[in-house]
Amino acid sequence: MAGPKLITNQIIREYDFVGNAWEHVDIFFRMHASCLHSGFLTTISPVQLHTLVTLSLFMQENGRIEVSLSEFARGIGISTEQARRRIDSLSEFVFRDQPVVHIEEIKHHQLPDNDCLFQVTLVPLLSSFYSYREDEHADPFQAEDDQETVELLTEPLLPFLLDRLGANLTEADLQFVADLQLYPCELPPAVIEVLIDYVISTRNRFDRNYAQTLAYSWSTACIQTKEQALKWIEETQMAMKGTDELMQSAAAAEHPTEGYLLNYLRERLKREPSAVQKEMIYSLQKPPYQFDAGLIEVLIDYVISQMVVRNGKPDFPKRYVETIVHDWFEKQIHTRETALQELAKWRENFSLGTPPVLATSRTEEQPRTSSPSSSNSRKKSGDSGVAAYINRLKKAGL
Repeated sequence: MAGPKLITNQIIREYDFVGNAWEHVDIFFRMHASCLHSGFLTTISPVQLHTLVTLSLFMQENGRIEVSLSEFARGIGISTEQARRRIDSLSEFVFRDQPVVHIEEIKHHQLPDNDCLFQVTLVPLLSSFYSYREDEHADPFQAEDDQETVELLTEPLLPFLLDRLGANLTEADLQFVADLQLYPCELPPAVIEVLIDYVISTRNRFDRNYAQTLAYSWSTACIQTKEQALKWIEETQMAMKGTDELMQSAAAAEHPTEGYLLNYLRERLKREPSAVQKEMIYSLQKPPYQFDAGLIEVLIDYVISQMVVRNGKPDFPKRYVETIVHDWFEKQIHTRETALQELAKWRENFSLGTPPVLATSRTEEQPRTSSPSSSNSRKKSGDSGVAAYINRLKKAGL
């Protein structure tokens, strides 16, 4: 008999009789009083419990939990690096030799390079976590009844199990298959056959832990037929791997100018731009800015050259770029020509990011008496400084 529940997710739907439609869906994370006596709360850390609650609230109406790393990070107000560490910690957490969640990381073609999609399946914390103290009062005849139940439930599936597992079939496998047909999963034999085939094909072995998490997910999604199970597998594979048609359509939908500018930025940086830098390029071509591609080229060249002078290496920092972009937007500078004119004014009036040698030459413009020998030495040092500045730009490929 199954023990008391520890943690569960509850999905509540409201039906509008007047409008004749389902209107609202609410997701609740429920923690039962049995958590106090099972040892679960003493085992799981507060951070892991917080992560578990947050992930469970992303459950969809069909029982699936699919959330990107960035969505999860925004949900609890932390960075993506901290979010990944939390998810990794929770995926490694086990309670009484069983995982609490099964998490699969998926690279999705619509997400940035530093983001990914997580598919989470919550493991039912039920009979296997029941208090061991109750075993002392177990019925001595219960074991015989349980064995008869296992034989009764596995008899229709025995030929299938022997064909798939052969000599590797164990008593634990038979017990597991019988449990899948009982509460809380209550899967029909036809669905269990599809489940076992899918687990073997993806894991190259019969992984009971993975099968258990899938079984609970299918039960939550009310999968009761072979056709529903096959459809679930097809949708999951589409989400995990995608298809060539989806990838080609996504590539075709990308604006050709954006691809060119990303390559332009990549060549100037001499490395792959970050997701933030790529997003800046995208946003500059969209409202409210709608900058010309030529202007963005000028912006990239100018910013990277300034970073080479200041830091000795090419970069495209967000704050510095935003400062220039906001100034140009207020002055209604949207083309390459107007941007070059504005940069010429800056160099003439402000000399933003001026090399130290040029700043020194500006101070020397103040009237003062100096000997011809000192003037010649300063001229030579100024020439060598300019040459060093040009060499640094050449080394950076600018």
